[in-house]
Amino acid sequence: MQTVIDDLLINYEVVGKNPKNTLIILHGWGRSTNDWSTVAKIISKKFKIILIDLPGFGGSSVPNTQGFGTYEVVNKFIDKLELKNITLMGHSFGGKTSMVIASENEKIKKLILVDPSGVENKTLTAKVKKSVFSFIKPVQKLLPISIKNKLFNFFASSDYKTAGALKESFKIIVSQDVSEDAKKITIPTLIVWGDKDKEVPVATAKKLKSLIKHSTIRIVWGTGHDPFLEKQAKFLEIIEKFI
Repeated sequence: MQTVIDDLLINYEVVGKNPKNTLIILHGWGRSTNDWSTVAKIISKKFKIILIDLPGFGGSSVPNTQGFGTYEVVNKFIDKLELKNITLMGHSFGGKTSMVIASENEKIKKLILVDPSGVENKTLTAKVKKSVFSFIKPVQKLLPISIKNKLFNFFASSDYKTAGALKESFKIIVSQDVSEDAKKITIPTLIVWGDKDKEVPVATAKKLKSLIKHSTIRIVWGTGHDPFLEKQAKFLEIIEKFI
């Protein structure tokens, strides 16, 4: 299915028909609804599942402005489809987006965050990289191209390297810390994390719990950044108890 929000073609999929309970799932950066199709089918008996391709990904169109408002697009999508009594689940960047939405949209009744980004809690390696980059940045234009390429491969994240037309937007979005938004969330919140996540360290879960009042942490042991794909049965067991 498709709809138009702010001149953007937004692709989405609806699984299940339960009119009383709606579960919206937001994927991570560089991903699409395909990540969540199996999970959606399994839990569709209890919910009407709506999988959204966020702007620039999957079947949705690429915004022509930098730092586009993903949060605003999803909020307008909810209004346009007249959705109510929503459980919102977001993974990684989708989790970051979900926190902002849940902090301001009263139609969201429950929140599930799966290895979300957006809360500053850098590892020692990340802090060292940031310090070295700050030192090198003033002179990087003077360096040979071969050295510049090596530095780019060292400092740039995998998401940035594959951002394509969204690189400038990515730089704006990734720098946004949503800790203040997290503090405003008052609905029941489930925080799910893979203990071996190298993209967003599991230590962030504890910090996030301290920010969100009514939140609970569940760890999917032995998984990385995608616990819903790596140990799907365990992941489903955890979220089904919550929803």
